[in-house]
Formats: sequence, C-alpha cells, structure tokens
Amino acid sequence: MSMQFAQLDYYFRLGVAGLGRNRLLTGLMVLAIGLGIGAFMTTYNLYYMMSSDPIPAASDRLYNLRLDITPAGDDGYDTVRGDNLPPLMSWRDSRALLDAGMAEAQTAHYRTWVTLKPDRPDVRAGIELTRAASTDFFGMYRVPFLHGSGWSQAQEDNRERVAVIEKALSERVFGTADSVGETLTINDEPFRIVGVLDGWQPTPRFHDLVNGPFRDNEQLYIPFSLVEPMELPVSGQFLCPENPESGFGGMLRSNCNWINYWVELPDASARASFEHWLEGYIASEHQRGRFQNSQQYRLHDVNAWLKAMNVVGEDTPMLVAAAFLFLMVCLINTVSLLLAKFLARTKELGIRRALGASRGAIFAQHMAECVVLGMVGAAFGLAMTWAGLRALDALYSDLSRLVTLSWPVVGLTIVAAVGSAIAVGIYPAWRASRIQPAAQIRAA
Repeated sequence: MSMQFAQLDYYFRLGVAGLGRNRLLTGLMVLAIGLGIGAFMTTYNLYYMMSSDPIPAASDRLYNLRLDITPAGDDGYDTVRGDNLPPLMSWRDSRALLDAGMAEAQTAHYRTWVTLKPDRPDVRAGIELTRAASTDFFGMYRVPFLHGSGWSQAQEDNRERVAVIEKALSERVFGTADSVGETLTINDEPFRIVGVLDGWQPTPRFHDLVNGPFRDNEQLYIPFSLVEPMELPVSGQFLCPENPESGFGGMLRSNCNWINYWVELPDASARASFEHWLEGYIASEHQRGRFQNSQQYRLHDVNAWLKAMNVVGEDTPMLVAAAFLFLMVCLINTVSLLLAKFLARTKELGIRRALGASRGAIFAQHMAECVVLGMVGAAFGLAMTWAGLRALDALYSDLSRLVTLSWPVVGLTIVAAVGSAIAVGIYPAWRASRIQPAAQIRAA
C-alpha cells in the first residue's frame, strides 16, 4: 500500500511539474476549462435554485386550491396557463372554506401593508409590507421559530391583536431578537408579539407565486380574521371578473380574487373526502347563481403548482443547454492543447520508455497531470461562476436569492472540472504512452 501511495505521489509531482512547462499552453487550458465550467455552472445554479423543492418535508401533502369564477366568454381575465382558472381565490370562498375546516389544516393569506409606530424614538415610523394569514399558516409551511410561536385558533376567532415578526424586524424595532411579549403599534392599535421567525425564506416562494416566486418574504404576520375589522388593503395581484360594489365591504362580497388558499391533505383518503365536500359546496354556490361558466376546481401539490405557474420558464433549460454546448467546445479545444503539449515531450518519453518505464506508467503520469489541471481549472471555474452570479445579481435585482453559490453546486463544480479534465486527457495520455522508444533514441 505504501509503495502504491509513493507511486501516486510521484505521478502527481510529475503532473505539477508538467503544468509548469509551456505555461502558455497550460494557461490556455485552464482558461478553457474555467470559462466552460463557469458558464455552465452559472446557468445550472440558476436552474437548480429555480427548480428545487422549497418544502421537501411536505410538498406532496400541501395543495393549492383554485375555483373557476371566470365569467363566461371573458378572455381578458388573468388565468393560469393551461386550465383557464384564476390563480387566486375570493374572500367569500376563502372564508367559507376556513369556516368549514374540512381539511386536516388550511390557510388563507395575502399580502397587505400597515403602518408601524415603534416606541423607540431612534426608529422611524413607516409602512411595512405584511401578510394576513390564518392560524395554520405556520404549521402547514413548517415555518421555523426563533422565539415563541404562532397565534392560536382561539386568538384568531376572538380577533386578538397579536403578531408574528421576523428576527430582522424584531432587532430593528426592539433592538433584540427575542421580542415575544412586546407591544407593537400597528395602524394605531397595540399588537402583542407572540412569535419571532428565524429567517424563513423558501425558494421558490411557493405559497405566493402570483406576487413573485423569488421575492423576499414579508417580515410581519397578523391574523386573517383582522382583515375585515381593520379593512386591510391588498398589496399585490387583485383580479376581478366584475366591477365590485363600492367600499371595502363591497370588495369582500365580490368575486374578486386576491387570496392564496392552501390545504394539507396527508393521503388519498383525505383528498377524496375534501374533494367530495368541495364539489358539494361548488354545486350549492352554483344554484345561488355563481360559478356559471363552469364548476371546475384545481388542487395542485407544491411541485405541480410550481410547474403550472411556469416558475422555471421555458428559456432557462435552453440557457443551460447552450452553456453545456459552450463547455463541450472548450473541452474539445482542451483536447487539442493537451495533445500538443504531451506530444512535445516525445524525446523525453522515449528515453523513459527505453529505461524501463511501462506504457501504463506513462499513461498514469499524464492522467495525474490532467487531474492537477482539473483542480486548477475548478478553482478558476468557481471564480468564473461567482463572477457570473454577481453579474446576474447586478442586472436582475429580483433574482438576488437565486444567485448564491450553494454548497452542492460548489461540489458539483469541482467534480465537473476534474472529471472534464480527466475525460479530455484520456486520448492525449494514451497517445503519449504509445510513443516508440527506439525511434526517439535514434532521433536524439
């Protein structure tokens, strides 16, 4: 074993020394591998982040629900591509579903805004984007808490003024991460903090794709039951198939859509039971004059919902494919450069062969040099990937959370660079090992 290790160490030393020869060719090969790997991994990282499962622990049991309130013959109403149903729900349907409670858990939520008036004189009052959500929101989405918890169903039903805030907002307003029990003035009303979140930011933001799959989450959450008494406005998509009556109450009574509705159905039996009740609800509403266009509904689990909303987009896989072709061009050029570099040593290799070096030893020596080349190329490729992600961040501000260099991608970059160098080095190393020693000695 020690002899084999010494032999490998010897080959790698020769490989490092080989890279020092003809530095121009070495630099061109490192540049080719680094640029190819960098371009490919930049686009792949973007695709990886866009298409990743944002909640793998529950993605197969959480379902987005939508109903068809589209007026007959209305082609101008925003719908999800492929099924012609609106991507959001109305207040009246969301409220009815919450009150029925036919799923294991259910949550209705939407983005609104409120005014904050901190008690600290050094913190300015201002408008804060907020999410109004029902009780099960935090449990269904497996939201991590740093301190405290979400509000209870009793607090929701009693319309208590309670709130959950993010750690960053807690530190900004209260100067501490643990603000549970503190009072926060929201719209001139005192709210008691019951929980502090620990940086919850699923990517993509599956629970509200309509308002941006890669936006930052809100830092303040208040009960959904407060929407009506506080007349909380909509700060996001507001889709109306009709002109609602005037006033906030008219908006609530309308068929306008602005609410995300999700249910948790752990198995096929739970889904069948919920769908049976839902079909009965739709039929009863149809008799009252609603759902005249159709009585359709859609339940999509998390990953199906991401696909239905075309989160990844058709152009992203094409960009990955184009970057892969560019990588192939770079690797083909590297083969030519390696072949030229290895065959330039024919006299040296001929003498080594005459002194007893086997073809296997010559091949192993050059493959070791390719591994070293791949490691150097990996470092350059990581630098190019980082630079590419920074460029995307500067060009597209809404992609800021997608252009982080994740550890799986770092590992894949290193493996891809070293593996590519090994792959392109096989033929040049084989050619170098086939050199006839006698001819080279005569030429010398």
